Amino acid sequence: MGKTGFVPITIEQFAEKFAKSNPGESAEAMVRRLKDVLQDYKSGITCSCGEPLWVIGSAATEYGCFRCITMESAPDDDYEIVEACEDRSLGVAAEPLLRPGRSKEDQGVIPSDAMTVVRAGVRMAENERQV
Repeated sequence: MGKTGFVPITIEQFAEKFAKSNPGESAEAMVRRLKDVLQDYKSGITCSCGEPLWVIGSAATEYGCFRCITMESAPDDDYEIVEACEDRSLGVAAEPLLRPGRSKEDQGVIPSDAMTVVRAGVRMAENERQV
């Protein structure tokens, strides 16, 4: 069976789920980070590999695409912000750009403990749909 792709979610819905699953993290702070990354995504900033940013993963860790952040080939019931999902379904492609103030090497570096945060806040879709 193939990968199912992203599960669209609003910024506010994801921020609430993230804060609930990550004690000490505020939903308001996550909303601000998601909006910043979504703005960068829409302006054409991409992962250092040239792929579109994964908005949710980039807000939780460092800027990157789904593959670079998770080391998985494709999303499988992972959340993504609705507006980014719509852009992807329309085939919108962005030019590879670097985020201001970051080198190409910086954009590819993910802290070793970051995957725990991403998995805790992002891969909740499967468990919640089973309830």
